[in-house]
Amino acid sequence: MKKILSAAMALSLAVGGAVCASAETFSAADIADGDIVVCAGDDSYVKLGEIGALGGYTLMSMENAEDAAADYFFTPDDEGSHVLYVSVGARDQDAETLLGAYQQAEDLEMTEAAEVTIQGHKAYVFSYTDDYYDSAADADAAEGEAPEDDPPSNTFEQEFVAFVDIDGENTLCLHIDCESDSADFYLPAEEVQSYLSTFTGCFRAAE
Repeated sequence: MKKILSAAMALSLAVGGAVCASAETFSAADIADGDIVVCAGDDSYVKLGEIGALGGYTLMSMENAEDAAADYFFTPDDEGSHVLYVSVGARDQDAETLLGAYQQAEDLEMTEAAEVTIQGHKAYVFSYTDDYYDSAADADAAEGEAPEDDPPSNTFEQEFVAFVDIDGENTLCLHIDCESDSADFYLPAEEVQSYLSTFTGCFRAAE
């Protein structure tokens, strides 16, 4: 990953920049730092939005191996935060298709998806949880003691997801990945939407 925005540039995108234009198609050479794009073919990209800033987080980017598009990651400055990272990216599928893939996954404890409006676009928001045993997080295992044959979970994750439908064909995706050593930190389904809303200012969707 690489840090791609100075604090001043990130702030201007978040609060002082021009409104993001409608989704448009252009070449890789025209992609600017902070553009959220999806590949639409040979050297053709659709801009779905622009990345912004998130207070208390550091912004990084990771370019895709196959094309010039990039996903963006915010990592918390507070090392004690339950949030591992916040990611923003684009996918060349409509939001309903992406949601359906999660709903069909048998191993996810997923909340019911709510249809909401984010920055003028239809969006689906939900969360899911997972738990497992991680030997690296087991103090006894770290001291050389063998764990039980079927040790109880000691790592608990909750991911919050928003799929923002930009143009009926492409989706801007927001993920907040959280982790703790106890399931007590899980937010209930009725709080998912309000929690996600505190992160949707970190991007500006195309009109």
